[in-house]
Amino acid sequence: MYWLRRALTVSPTPTDHARTRNDVRRVRAESRTRLRLGFGLMPSSNVNGGAEDRLNIVEGVPVVGILSEDAVAQPGLIASADLRLSYRMDATSTALTRVDARLFQTAVWLDEPDTDLRGRDFAQTYLEFGLTHARRVSGGMLDASVRVGRQWQAMSQEGDLVGAELGFGWPGPGGKSDFRIKADLEQYWPATGADERLDWTLGLTGRTERAGGGDVSWGLSAGGTASASRNIRRSTLSLRVGYEVPDRIGPADLALHGRLAYRDYPDYTLLFAVPGGRQDVSMTGTISATFTDFSYAGFAPTASLSVTQTDSNVSRFDTEATSLRIGFRSAF
Repeated sequence: MYWLRRALTVSPTPTDHARTRNDVRRVRAESRTRLRLGFGLMPSSNVNGGAEDRLNIVEGVPVVGILSEDAVAQPGLIASADLRLSYRMDATSTALTRVDARLFQTAVWLDEPDTDLRGRDFAQTYLEFGLTHARRVSGGMLDASVRVGRQWQAMSQEGDLVGAELGFGWPGPGGKSDFRIKADLEQYWPATGADERLDWTLGLTGRTERAGGGDVSWGLSAGGTASASRNIRRSTLSLRVGYEVPDRIGPADLALHGRLAYRDYPDYTLLFAVPGGRQDVSMTGTISATFTDFSYAGFAPTASLSVTQTDSNVSRFDTEATSLRIGFRSAF
């Protein structure tokens, strides 16, 4: 695979380039092992998901708190690396079984670090191993997977998890659309031994190919978290939409994405019970550009600009973040 991608850099004609791309696809499909590496740099106005203000105000309560420095938005730079490895154990015309491994790492640099707050305090590491089985059944594809993982925060172990997912995908009328429904369950054990939680999610996604280009995607999900900790128990609803701009604008292939999410913590407590619980509403808009004409060895540079705003009746969770992510992705 490496030498085929290198051959792309010296293909003398467009015909040779297209032939080499087809060879890459063929070898990738035939190989039992698949390696994917993603990395990026992301300047952000809020690398820690902190609040907009040092004052912590709860609607309907005449008490004001003061937030610590690490709970307030910190501007800086996030670097990330995402390594995914999969091995196809068995495959037929109707079924597939594979094992997966993933290592995700972030490093953070603050614009204004001090002795009490450093970028490495927000660095994260995630390691996961999984097993997936998919089988073609009447009307679509049924898949099931299990996973185990471990998380680290600031180089210290944060917790372990085990999860399972069941999904079913099917094509829409005319073959121009496809849909998928899934159910996910995950148990998480913090390293401290306290505040265990059980997360569940039900989701429905769809994608439609439009005749003139400009594919549309969408997703709906509902979920919840069960825990002995009243500040962790919650229910969630979210909606996301995506649109791929059919015509290239300058050198860029553009895609637009939006997400709206609602979270309800009915038993949320500070020094006192928050009247009516805590409710958060977050909105995210993203515009992504892929510069295929500047690809090298089949990898194209990308840039994504995201703006996120969260409104809450507990001001600690009123947040705003603007970030620009620069990276690379496979062009085919």
